[in-house]
Amino acid sequence: MLSQDKGLKGFHLSVLGTDYLIRCVDATEMPSWFFKSTKGSCDYTTHVITVENLVSRKEDYQDVLGDLETIINQAVRHELIHAFLRESGLGDEGEADEIIVDWFALQAPKIFKAFCQAKALSQQEIRECTEAFSNANIKGGEIDASTRITNGN
Repeated sequence: MLSQDKGLKGFHLSVLGTDYLIRCVDATEMPSWFFKSTKGSCDYTTHVITVENLVSRKEDYQDVLGDLETIINQAVRHELIHAFLRESGLGDEGEADEIIVDWFALQAPKIFKAFCQAKALSQQEIRECTEAFSNANIKGGEIDASTRITNGN
């Protein structure tokens, strides 16, 4: 199946001890049940998170969405939060779940910044975050989501 990804193999990430594959693909490669209004999916049965590569359809979104990389990153966070909820036994609770997941996906960078400012992370957590950032692809001082997602580890 990965050979059909047009080189977009993705990368693996542990979600509470369960290995998830995170992929960024063209719209034509999204799951058949995928709704056009959403940007990603989290399949709990196969442990695959798939996010649409909006950059490949830039012309479709240019009048509506500004920074497509930011939106892709937010979609990855959104689907990861679904995975964390599922792996911790909370599962999906319908529309209320989507509201909470969206809130966390939008606020996570601000929450992380507040944790750092409040010194609310242990030295071990800081080391783990530092290592995760150093292993990410960096472009212009920021994480390049499209490269990170498409390069595979």
